[in-house]
Amino acid sequence: MKIFCDTNVILDILIKDRPGSQYSLKMWETIRSNIVEAVVSTQSLIDSYYTALKSNILKQEIDLAVYWMMDHINVRPIGFFEMHEALLSGDKDVEDASQIELAKTEHCDVFVTSDLEILSRGESDYMLFLSPSEFIARMTEA
Repeated sequence: MKIFCDTNVILDILIKDRPGSQYSLKMWETIRSNIVEAVVSTQSLIDSYYTALKSNILKQEIDLAVYWMMDHINVRPIGFFEMHEALLSGDKDVEDASQIELAKTEHCDVFVTSDLEILSRGESDYMLFLSPSEFIARMTEA
């Protein structure tokens, strides 16, 4: 199984007092144990790094987490194609649409996010949209 981790999941991992962080951390353990293959965008790492610093998380802690992700997770850039498709999608949130397009490009089975607007999509022809808690529940069932 290949999953795409949205920016808010990375933020949950870096900023442990965010609501729902415990589910993202548990999901992270699944990724670390190599049960699933994970993809994140460079944009998510950059945005999460900036936000975590602004939330007074120590730079050394963020560096360790981001270096680990860069070494163990497929970190991919949002390119011209994904941005083009995001613009054509008509989605009002181009950042979300470009992340979803990258997940499609990378052939991800599941898009994990806590973004309620994205989660309302449920399932499409190409991908399942789950919250971290829903992802953990499905992994526990398997």
